[in-house]
Amino acid sequence: DFHNLIFAILIKLFIPPLQNPQIEKNASNNLERIDIVMTNNAKEGFFDFLINSHHIPAHYITIECKNYNLDLNNTQVQQLSSRLKPNRGKFGILVYRKTSDKTKLLAQCKIPYNEGKYIICLDDEDIKQLLNFKLEDAIDNINQFLDNKIQELDF
Repeated sequence: DFHNLIFAILIKLFIPPLQNPQIEKNASNNLERIDIVMTNNAKEGFFDFLINSHHIPAHYITIECKNYNLDLNNTQVQQLSSRLKPNRGKFGILVYRKTSDKTKLLAQCKIPYNEGKYIICLDDEDIKQLLNFKLEDAIDNINQFLDNKIQELDF
């Protein structure tokens, strides 16, 4: 149910500029299943910025959903990291419910960052904020919000 809810929300938030959303996408000859994948054909905004300004391969946006009431650990971050590949893209989103220590989660995301993989994390409150921006038709605020998540990794 959580995957389906997040899938519907992300379609509302990101289609367009992203397209071709797929849920539970089989990959690597059916050895792995990615929760959500979207094709990045953005010509402006955050997803274009990833490719053309940050030079992050982001042909596909890989998203993992974790409906956990407990804090995430390095295993969940590394699972998403393992799905980021040069031919797919090196940008992913980890959607989760909540954590008691965002600083620790960000530190875990800096491990794949040091390997050239960008993982941003969105919790329930982040999703609510993004939906509010969408309802207000404040696309620039969505772009800035996501860019701030990248800046957390860079700095």
